[in-house]
Amino acid sequence: MTVHDEEENSAVQQQRLKESQEKHKKSKIYENFRFENPMLLKLCGTLFPENPRSVWSGPHSLVQQQGSGRSSSIHAAIATFMK
Repeated sequence: MTVHDEEENSAVQQQRLKESQEKHKKSKIYENFRFENPMLLKLCGTLFPENPRSVWSGPHSLVQQQGSGRSSSIHAAIATFMK
């Protein structure tokens, strides 16, 4: 195994760890949100279904697209609201 391969493996492991931490953080936020205001959570589920063909899941939606490095003021406001 070359030094380049080791660096690449390390970068992949770091990315996986980061993704795992983000998933854990989102699940904690979801749990808190679910207990604090279940009616609002139900409303969000109605407005923003997990249907990938939905207009809400398109490129202009509030849902972060996989691999999208872009963010907007709307995304920042929603993230702040969720904290």
